[in-house]
Amino acid sequence: MQSVSLPTLFTPEEIAVNVKVNRRTIYHWLASGKLNGMRVGSSWRITEADLLAFMTHHAHAKQSVLTDPQTPS
Repeated sequence: MQSVSLPTLFTPEEIAVNVKVNRRTIYHWLASGKLNGMRVGSSWRITEADLLAFMTHHAHAKQSVLTDPQTPS
């Protein structure tokens, strides 16, 4: 029998502590679709891959705003 590797899952509270934002911010990102997650009963879980994709996307977006002189402040 072949074993299946399950993804690492995080709670919104765990992400909030590590990213240093309020947990309500994480819930807002989930509800708005900015951060992908899955509902498990009444709780949210976020895969490591989804968290890394979110952080990479927003780091690039922030960097482009900082370096593009055409972008209004």
